[in-house]
Order: sequence, then C-alpha cells, then structure tokens
Amino acid sequence: MATWNTRGLRGSTLEDMVNRTNEKYAEAGLALIQKIPTPITPVKMDKESRQITLAFFEQKSTVDYIGVVQGIPVCFDAKECAVDTFSLQNIHAHQVEFMHQFEKQGGIAFFLIFYSHKDLLYYLPYEMLRFFWDRAQEGGRKSFRFEELNPEYIIPKHQGILVPYLDILKKGLSAQTLARLFALSAEHRAQTEFEKKLAVLTGMVRQGELPFDASECERAVSAWRAAGFPPCHHSETFRQAYAPAYRLMKAEYAPLLPLLCELDGRLAQGRRTTLAIDGPCGSGKTTLAALLAQLYDCPIFHADDFFLRPEQRTPERFAQPGGNLDRERLREEVLLPLHEGKPVCYRRFDCHSLPLQPPVTVAPAMLSIVEGSYCLHPELSPLHDVSVCLSVSPELQRARILARNGREMAQRFFDRWIPLEQAYFDAMKPQERCGFIISSDSISYINEEIRYESASF
Repeated sequence: MATWNTRGLRGSTLEDMVNRTNEKYAEAGLALIQKIPTPITPVKMDKESRQITLAFFEQKSTVDYIGVVQGIPVCFDAKECAVDTFSLQNIHAHQVEFMHQFEKQGGIAFFLIFYSHKDLLYYLPYEMLRFFWDRAQEGGRKSFRFEELNPEYIIPKHQGILVPYLDILKKGLSAQTLARLFALSAEHRAQTEFEKKLAVLTGMVRQGELPFDASECERAVSAWRAAGFPPCHHSETFRQAYAPAYRLMKAEYAPLLPLLCELDGRLAQGRRTTLAIDGPCGSGKTTLAALLAQLYDCPIFHADDFFLRPEQRTPERFAQPGGNLDRERLREEVLLPLHEGKPVCYRRFDCHSLPLQPPVTVAPAMLSIVEGSYCLHPELSPLHDVSVCLSVSPELQRARILARNGREMAQRFFDRWIPLEQAYFDAMKPQERCGFIISSDSISYINEEIRYESASF
C-alpha cells in the first residue's frame, strides 16, 4: 500500500501527489480536475537548453486546481505545513474572494493541507477557512492550530490513491438530515392532491393503459381509502427489481441541498449558526423557514414581528431603503443575543391590534433562523452566519399573493409594499452579498389549483 513517505514518494511534492491522484480519478471516470497554470512572461531564456531562467507573473493566481466531480464544480488549493500552526499569510485575499464567489455559484471550494511532520493530509472546507479568515480580519489570531480543526476532515489513507480527497468530499448532509428529507418526501402534501393521483391511476386502469382489472382496482382503492391510506408493502418481485434498497426525495428539495450541506457542516463542527432568509414577498421565505425548522428542530424569528409601530412611521423613515423594518429593535432584541449565544427576549408587533405583545423568551439553539424581507440589510447582515436570498418570478409572486391575501389586500401589496421592497433590493443588493441564491420557482409551493392567468385584474 502506498503511503505518503514511502521510498517511491520520497521527494515528491504535494503537487505531484495531487496530480497523480487526479490522473487516477480521471481514468476511473470519478472526476475531471485540471491544474491551473499561472501565466508568466519570460525575461531571460537559456538559448542552449531553451529553458526559462527568469520570468515574472502576469497576474495573481486564484486556485491550483479546478474541475468537476460527478457534475459538481470544485476548486481547491494545495498547501504544505511543517508545524502545528498554519499561517494565514500562506493564503491571499483574492483567493478567499474567488472561493467565496465559486461557492455562491453552487460549487465546492476547499484547501488540501499536508502536515508533513504528522504525515497526514487535511481537507479544509471553505467555510472553515472563512471562519479563521474572518477571525483574523477582526483582530484575532493570524493563524490556526491543528487542534482547532475538526478531526473528521483528516483524509484517510487509501489503497492505490495518494491523496484520496474524494472520500472527504462525499461528506455533506448528515444522516439525520437525509433521513428527515426522506421522511418529508414520503408525506402527502394534501389529501386532495393525493386523490388526484389516485384518479389518474384508476382512469388509466379503466382505459386499459395498465394491465389490471378495473373493478378490482376500484375495490382496492376504496378499501385503502377507507383504511386511511396505510403504508404499502412492496412485493418480492418489486423489491428484487429495485435492489439495492433506495429512497426517493422530492425534486423541490434538490436546490436546497448545498444550503443543507453548509448547515450540517457548521453544526458538525459545533458552530452556533444564525441563518437569514431574505427575499421579496411571496418568494417562500416563511415556507422555507418552516421546512428547515422541521429538519433541524430550531427556532424561527420573523421580520414581520418587527415592522414599524405607528409612531415610527415618518416620511423620513420610509424614504430609507428597508426603512419600514424596525431593524434597530430586531438587532438589539434578537440578533445580538443570538450572536452571543444568549437567550432571546423580544416582543412581537401585531399589525392588527398595533401594540407590542408580551415578551417572549427563546433559549439559545445551535441553529436559529431569521426570515423576512430586509433581514439582510447591511446593518444586520454582519450578525448572520449563513444567508439565503430567494428570488421569484413576477407571475408566481402575483399568483401567491392573490391566493394568500385576496384581491383587496393583495392590491395593497402591489401598490405599497412591493415598491418599498424593490427600492431596498435595488439600493442594498442583498442578492449580491448573500451566501446562497435560490429560485423560488424551482421549489414552488403554490397550490396546483392556482393558475397564473387567474392573477390578472
């Protein structure tokens, strides 16, 4: 078995080891990763050997490697370290920014660090690097020690693979989150929706499109309906046809997987996390927050509870982008305590009765969600650890608001609230500063009975 210090590898650099690993992965069809050369301009050249003896770099390098793993874009850099302390001087600001932008586009960025004195390789995810980087920028340590790292990301030695980083790249969703996604996927969203599917099934049987007796099918469905639709048990033929075992996940959950991996990674590292969900009205912020609360059993704080009280509603305030949110109170009562790991004690504002409600106390949790328009305002975003901005097409937004609020109340949204939101998005551009952008149209929660054409006045 090859090891990093065997005679055959003695003298090999980490770069050589990674290059040979990438060749193995390419041959096996597992990944296609390329080394990115840094452009240089030759100054002197040995005429006899035709070798460059002096040159300068044309531009700053970004990362050492970039490519794709089973359809997932990846980029990474390789570093060597001979002591327990890794200096952040080995990493440059433009590299951190490139990785940030890369992950915003749905890719995965990381560092491979070879601790030569320990004879081990470490996989450093971008989010972990960002924690150390931000700490340094805020005046903290300009390095990180080996004992600060999560041991789960030590790359195990592998038969025939020098740097088996794909073994760690597979880490993402925790088994618990994945199991809950499967469970939620198995739930029927609404009885009426399920009945529609049964009607399609029985109709196909009656029309001879499926090889079953129509009357027998009707009796079976009726008995099943009367029993409350208990779980079905697959036949032995079915189980053999679909071996090995499988599970199905709703397609609408797929766009959420990078976000879930981010959250699971942070929680696995024991990092207390505040997640902000911003976006225009009707984009599904509350629905997404409720789904995440089901997955992680965490508290939700709604920006709607922090709208301006009547005495605060001045023309000067409404002239500010995002001014209709009492962001000062949201910051002091919710975000600062969450940031400090303290209990949250806040008062909800009731838009109907107008006064503030009695105080509500919420114990600190490993994950807390803050959802609502304006919650990624520049005055608030530094207190969020992970941020999501939802987008929604005008057609879907209009249909949802009409279905949710009715025509009379919906008109107030169209005339008043949506223009205020748009002014905020145009001025503050939270969609350019957040960690994840998710299209609400791809995870549509709108009832199938609603049609876009019914949304026109």
